[in-house]
Amino acid sequence: MLKIGHRGACGYEPGNTLRSFRKAIELNVDMVECDAYLTKDNRVVILHYSDVSKTTNGKGQVKDLTLKELRKLNAGKGEKIPTLEEVIKVCRNKCKLNVEIKKMNSAKKVAEIIVKERFVKQTVMSSNHKESLLGAKKKGIKTALIYWSTVTDFGQILFDISRVLILPITKKLILKRAKDANVNEVNLSLPLATKGMIKFLHKNKLKVNVWTVNSKKDIKRLKLLAVDGVFTNFPDYFQQ
Repeated sequence: MLKIGHRGACGYEPGNTLRSFRKAIELNVDMVECDAYLTKDNRVVILHYSDVSKTTNGKGQVKDLTLKELRKLNAGKGEKIPTLEEVIKVCRNKCKLNVEIKKMNSAKKVAEIIVKERFVKQTVMSSNHKESLLGAKKKGIKTALIYWSTVTDFGQILFDISRVLILPITKKLILKRAKDANVNEVNLSLPLATKGMIKFLHKNKLKVNVWTVNSKKDIKRLKLLAVDGVFTNFPDYFQQ
């Protein structure tokens, strides 16, 4: 089971910063996950939200700001927003990389950088956008479909009650979307990671990675269910 650092080791360091990725590597991850956006001047930067005010001391949308402007912001503990190239440099010869495509307009540029940096074999591009995944696949990059439940906190009880009815439909929908996007892996949200779901996807020759798993109990349960990878904010929980 792959140990995947979610935004690095964001349970300990500011997510999607070089500091966070280095911490994840220190905690012996197999892979780190990051989120990619395209700047106004066509550079790929790594942060979780398109609205920079959510994770930095700045304001505005990534698409409306240049790399130089973004570099002036504090992404936490004095860290700067990194570029994809910088993240690859940190990961090289240390761990693999999962790049999540948040907006379709960044997919082509992300793929170009991965190829240029000769990091194709070490990278998975993940998205819920079929077109982004198909484009990456053409360049020889591994791809994964992201799928999550639409459950809100308010709807969790109803979801639990109706799980028996919902999951058979969801299984077929995930399988169809995976086939349409021509992927070999599915990144599944934790509420959907049931024994039946994992068994069904494995039976259909799809690897299953689950996010975001931040309890030791869930990590142990998923290991017993033979999932292929787990995204976590706390990579050291695997050793405990």
